Amino acid sequence: MNNQSAKPTVEQLINGSAKDIRGIMIENAVEIERMMEYYIGKCFCRTEEKITEMIMLIIAPMQFTQKKELFMFLITSHNKKFLNKHKSILSSAGSVIKHRNIFAHWSVDYSSIAEDDFVKKQVLHFVKLKRSDKAKIRKDLLYPDKETYSEKKINALIKESVDLNNCLRELLKWTNAPSK
Repeated sequence: MNNQSAKPTVEQLINGSAKDIRGIMIENAVEIERMMEYYIGKCFCRTEEKITEMIMLIIAPMQFTQKKELFMFLITSHNKKFLNKHKSILSSAGSVIKHRNIFAHWSVDYSSIAEDDFVKKQVLHFVKLKRSDKAKIRKDLLYPDKETYSEKKINALIKESVDLNNCLRELLKWTNAPSK
């Protein structure tokens, strides 16, 4: 019986790396989204019970981008001091949402090109098939969108999402606590 563990394949390494980054980015995005929901609720409701009710019935069903737009409108209208202090961080919300959607909905590319890039350049590729309206023949109907993530890009995205998360925590401390 051989006690040595088998060396993982490139596909297994890509899969493990993709799972790790997906988990980190989606978790950070969920926290950001929940804090935006809570801030929106606090702008319209005075009690925790009403905030929760508003989140569950009105805010939670909205798309993340819609929540971000409403959140930014409210910050711009009611919290200019905070906006001015954190404008660059708050502007990163769109980027966090974009990449969260890629990690949540796009497939990891396991093609030979992607495997080669992973080994040689330490990058991950995510792909999404799109319908082409310009396709002249059936085989060209679908073409991939591709997003490539290097370690440097991943670390920058993680930092961006953590900074935004911390910024929103500070914002929630600044706003008045609702009554019970």
